[in-house]
Amino acid sequence: MIENRNLKLDLFALGLLALVAFLALALATYNPSDPVVELVAPLNQIFQADPLVYPANETVQNACGRWGALVSSMLLTGLGIGAYYLVVSLAAVDVVLLLRRQIDAPLTRCCGWCASLTGITTVA
Repeated sequence: MIENRNLKLDLFALGLLALVAFLALALATYNPSDPVVELVAPLNQIFQADPLVYPANETVQNACGRWGALVSSMLLTGLGIGAYYLVVSLAAVDVVLLLRRQIDAPLTRCCGWCASLTGITTVA
């Protein structure tokens, strides 16, 4: 089995696993009253924190810190319940990569996944 290993693919799968763990923990500990960092000049036009929560926490309550609060706020504002679908989908892809299974028709599957994410985001 060692001869079937691909180091780049294994490192990518481990990096994706770390990303999935970070996103899952950030979404699980999301608190809408966490203070969110102001983004830099071009990005602050795309995303601004929700000012409806008053009073804001003085310290970040998210388990992933300020970055977790920012990422979870951006995902839930942009995708809604689709943010959880995104994390579950990334986890499923990571399991397939770690098991070293071949993904057949990746372009077709990616287009279908994007359509399903759009549908989930729109309906919910």
